[in-house]
Amino acid sequence: MSAVTKLRDIEMGSAVAGSAEKRLVMTDHMVSNDELAKVLETDFEMGLTMQQAVDKLERDGPNCLTPPPREPWWIMLFEHPFGGFAGLLWIGSVLCFIVMSLKPHEPEHMTLGITMAAVVTLTGIYALSDDMKAEAVLEGFLKMVPSKCTVKRDGNWIEIDAIKCCVGDILKLKNGCRLHRAHVPGRQGGQLLPH
Repeated sequence: MSAVTKLRDIEMGSAVAGSAEKRLVMTDHMVSNDELAKVLETDFEMGLTMQQAVDKLERDGPNCLTPPPREPWWIMLFEHPFGGFAGLLWIGSVLCFIVMSLKPHEPEHMTLGITMAAVVTLTGIYALSDDMKAEAVLEGFLKMVPSKCTVKRDGNWIEIDAIKCCVGDILKLKNGCRLHRAHVPGRQGGQLLPH
């Protein structure tokens, strides 16, 4: 199997089965500049043409993270107080009320049942509010990162929205570049640097 085939397999997301997990095998540092340019369908001197960039953007989609599907708040409101260990506490609370109905002269069973139900409900609501705050913080971090990058297209350096960056673009990297799915092999003086 040639280095170009291996690199293309990696670009397409294939993985090699490991002992207990799947590991990605990286070979981009072992191919020549010509092979890498062939795989990425680019020219290191001129960059992509505008038409190549449009075609790749259409083929691969925008350069952005796809957030996982979010559960509605009302489902999370149900899951936190009733899921996992909380379900056992609810069973204990119901059993306390059953014992109270069998022995009405012993009020400690009712007190324990009410206390358990209140604690489970309050901890569930607290966990829900923590999850909502964590999601809000993550969304805030994504909005803080600049959304422009400098790429070489048709031999000229231009600034574009980072969401329009595509596979094979030659990038001028600076602090704050938002490159979610970029495969950026490091090069210095025309030689590929290992990761």
